[in-house]
Amino acid sequence: MYRITQTPIQNNQLQEGIQKCVTNSVRLLEDSKLLMKNKRFLSAIVLASLSLEECGKGVILLDRLKAGQDVGSTSWETLFENHDAKLRAPARFGKLIGVKPKGKNFERTIDVWGKSRLQRRITALYVYWNLGHWFSPTDAPTADLRQEIAFDLHTTEFFVDRLKRTEKELRTKSTSRSKAA
Repeated sequence: MYRITQTPIQNNQLQEGIQKCVTNSVRLLEDSKLLMKNKRFLSAIVLASLSLEECGKGVILLDRLKAGQDVGSTSWETLFENHDAKLRAPARFGKLIGVKPKGKNFERTIDVWGKSRLQRRITALYVYWNLGHWFSPTDAPTADLRQEIAFDLHTTEFFVDRLKRTEKELRTKSTSRSKAA
């Protein structure tokens, strides 16, 4: 069984984590697109959500890197256990990756959207009991799913692209500093 041990992550180790988050987020996004093409909408929604979450983890690491902070036990839960925080992170810390918030309710909208993605991921995977009825992922109307996944893919791709560009810029700056030294 794979087990994660909570050990501190030094600031100089964060860039590698960001790069791995970008790579994994892109992989999940590409897999989600393949599922979409094959009309496997529920599974595509799940992978798009996981892609956004990995992107969010990378953005949180970027925030710590730019602040010169290590990841200690207080940040650990946000990075590896709090799905909601990771889903909202790309928009919350958007300025770090070149995203400009629009409107005064931007952060509230992102909070609601992030929570709905987490709930959607659960309902896309499991049969559940709610309000005196059984629900199955296959009960969702296909037209609604197609529209939902198209929006999710577009949004996730937007944030992943921004993080990828920022990570590449960081790598370029780091390489330039190494050569200058």
